[in-house]
Amino acid sequence: MGGRVSVVVVFLIGLVLSFVGSVPLAGPVSVMVVSRGVLGRHAEAIKLGIGAALGEGLYAGLAFAGFATFAQEHAAAVPISRALTFLVLLAVGIHFVRWSPKEEAADGKKESGRGAFLLGLTTSLLNPTLLVTWSAVSTGIYSRQIVTMTSSLAVPFGISVTLGIAAWNTILTLLLRRYRDRFPKKALMWFVRGMGLLLIGIALWSGISLVRAYL
Repeated sequence: MGGRVSVVVVFLIGLVLSFVGSVPLAGPVSVMVVSRGVLGRHAEAIKLGIGAALGEGLYAGLAFAGFATFAQEHAAAVPISRALTFLVLLAVGIHFVRWSPKEEAADGKKESGRGAFLLGLTTSLLNPTLLVTWSAVSTGIYSRQIVTMTSSLAVPFGISVTLGIAAWNTILTLLLRRYRDRFPKKALMWFVRGMGLLLIGIALWSGISLVRAYL
């Protein structure tokens, strides 16, 4: 696959996965964005979301670059990555299928826009599990042989992840601004559960591909 096409494909993959993956309101950043949105502090919520997206995008780029180097040096990475993709996506999918929203307490203190941005950034940077998460995503991309993994693709991948997460956090804030306390939590719950079913389907697809490769 050509270099420019690979950049576009990787960018779109990162954008879609980061956007969809941010929808479940299960992480600390989501809780902070929601709490500020419900309290009418929309500017803070957006800047906090952008800061968090930048931190997670950095982790995503680092994870992609690291896995690209590893995959080129180890031929056994393909079957192992497919097995890991099956296990990770199945576990995450089952979690989302059983997901339900929880009520969270909100802090009434106001802060500057810069303070909100730095809070979001440091919250992501101090969460090293994000590196593990995006390493699993990079494993999945490699296992499907979608593009030729190179370290140079880590930059567009990290940028796309940043944009995808920032876009969702901004949309979430705008939805909260419009609906506030009337935010349809039940509809959101069923949407997230639907995404869980989709992840389970992708996991089964990866598992079947692994079995067929051995047979």
